Amino acid sequence: MLENNQQDFCFENIEGSLVCLYFPDYMDGINAAGWHLHFISKDRKKGGHVFDVCFDKADAVINTITSIEIKLPEGAYFDTYALKEASQKDIKKVEQGK
Repeated sequence: MLENNQQDFCFENIEGSLVCLYFPDYMDGINAAGWHLHFISKDRKKGGHVFDVCFDKADAVINTITSIEIKLPEGAYFDTYALKEASQKDIKKVEQGK
């Protein structure tokens, strides 16, 4: 079973970048399908996976990509790691906070 060991942080009145990625259903397996939001503060000292966000002012840039580069883990323990054992419910809980 996949464990949710992510720490929760609440940032207020902070500047930074919000990066939103969407993985279509056919990408499931490479990453959990759906939307993924990540934040990094302007000073690069705070950030992480985003489950909820609101802002007063924002600039947005939308870009479509047609390729991805995947760096495979080098640690030996990944050779036997079985992500397939995690249920879709467990993955959704960790990745999307649901």
